[in-house]
Amino acid sequence: MKVLNDQTGERNLIRRASLVETVRRDYSVTIVGPSTLSAFINSLQMGFRTLAIQGRSSEVWKLLGAVKTQFGNLVMRLRA
Repeated sequence: MKVLNDQTGERNLIRRASLVETVRRDYSVTIVGPSTLSAFINSLQMGFRTLAIQGRSSEVWKLLGAVKTQFGNLVMRLRA
């Protein structure tokens, strides 16, 4: 594994857009450098937060469905 720790190396690599795309597509590797590392980590963090929120929202929808069913049962009993 080669780690570029200077911006010159990063610039040279990014200038070769076809190489960056090939590495991303064929090897599932995202190339980041000192200037883009923070943004990349932040985007990963936001993605994981989004997944957590989606998981919780499905639980909320299930609960609301159960409440709706129980409320319908209550209304039917009150009308009887």
